[in-house]
Amino acid sequence: MEFWNKIGYYEIYHSRFCVTLLLCLNSSGECKNELVHRIRTPWTLSNEKVWKKTHKLGGRLFKIVGIITFFAIFSSDFYSINAIIYNFCYFYTIAYSYFEYKKEERK
Repeated sequence: MEFWNKIGYYEIYHSRFCVTLLLCLNSSGECKNELVHRIRTPWTLSNEKVWKKTHKLGGRLFKIVGIITFFAIFSSDFYSINAIIYNFCYFYTIAYSYFEYKKEERK
C-alpha cells in the first residue's frame, strides 16, 4: 500500500503521456508524407523510400522510449533519463534518415 501513496500528479501525468506516445506512434511506420507531423527534414521529405524507412525506425525507437519512460517515472532521475533517451533517439533517427538519403542518392 505504501507504493500507491508515493504516486503523485506528475507520475500520473507522465504515465498518461507515455501511453499516448505509444498509441500515436503505433501507426507511425505507415503514415503518409505530410508536412504537419512526423520527422521532417529536407532529405526525408524529398524521397518516399527514405520517408518510409525513417518513420518505420522512428516509430519503433519511440515506442521503446515510451515503455522505458513509463518505467522510469518512479526513478529519482526521471527527467535526466528522459532527456538522454529522447535526444539520442531523435538525433539517431535524423542521422539514419540522412544516411539512407545519401545511399538512395548514390543509386
